[in-house]
Amino acid sequence: MKKLYREGKTIIMASHLLDEVEKVCTDVAILKRGELIVSGKVNEILSNEDMVEVAAKDHSKLVSVLNMLPEKTRMIDENNVVKVFFPVGKADLSAVNGYCFNNGVVLNHLTLKKQSLEARFFELTNN
Repeated sequence: MKKLYREGKTIIMASHLLDEVEKVCTDVAILKRGELIVSGKVNEILSNEDMVEVAAKDHSKLVSVLNMLPEKTRMIDENNVVKVFFPVGKADLSAVNGYCFNNGVVLNHLTLKKQSLEARFFELTNN
């Protein structure tokens, strides 16, 4: 497939193996019940938000503090880890860490995560 791509050929691939699609394809279209939801470059569809995962011993206080965090677009609280979303390029790990610390929360987990195509698919299709 890569040889054909280098020769300028277009390859259309339909697959439910989204990890493979993410690795191989340059463009993607996501359908739900035959309706086009989104299409474009894979990296553009994946990069509409930066996601930071955070956790702390005092989870309820962490959630309370993060609710007031400026520049975040949304949060998801999953299994004692909070996923905090920011506009592309706005996630600043040191700022998040300092904000939490200055508000009485010591983090034991702080990482910038890339969203997978599979996670983005489920988010877009609400499945």
